[in-house]
Amino acid sequence: MSGKNSELIGFWVTPDVKSGIQEQAQKSKLTVSTFLRILVENWLETKCEV
Repeated sequence: MSGKNSELIGFWVTPDVKSGIQEQAQKSKLTVSTFLRILVENWLETKCEV
């Protein structure tokens, strides 16, 4: 995912959180990066609705 409107963000997570994210992404048949992008986009949409 590279384009004018995208940027790389990073954050630290514990090994338990990392494995949980990987497990949920696998269940959803998505890559980890796609799963996280969708998660963040949904969170932003919810935050802006308030």
